[in-house]
Amino acid sequence: MQDSREKSYMFNFMDTPGHPCFSDEVTAAMRLSDGAVIVVDCIEGLTFYVERLITQAIREQLPIVIVLNKLDRLVLELKLPPSDAYYKIKHTLDDINAVIKRLECVHQGRQPFICPLKDNVIFASTLFSCCFTIGSFALRYSKN
Repeated sequence: MQDSREKSYMFNFMDTPGHPCFSDEVTAAMRLSDGAVIVVDCIEGLTFYVERLITQAIREQLPIVIVLNKLDRLVLELKLPPSDAYYKIKHTLDDINAVIKRLECVHQGRQPFICPLKDNVIFASTLFSCCFTIGSFALRYSKN
């Protein structure tokens, strides 16, 4: 993968099953990784399994990126107005940050809090075929 300065990067993605029965595979994959991308359903929010993934990533001292997936469900299923959708997303991120804060006291790591302005949150919708950060969305919007 080449950036705008023609510098190349190599990425190896290890997709692990999203089911608690495969926690051994997740642990092994995290020990081989330089970072963790954790996909969270924006309606389900912080589940027991997501909390276990965050715990494991912090234990392995990996930087974390959260992907808030299925944004379309907020609009199509729950029929939330924009302000309510914002508060639902904020609540999910606050729950994730509470877990990180609690774990940081135990593991004394340096995991930054999850915040869209820190570029460690990605918003996605498979139904609408989109994936963006706040920065990429602002750049695209400013061009229009």
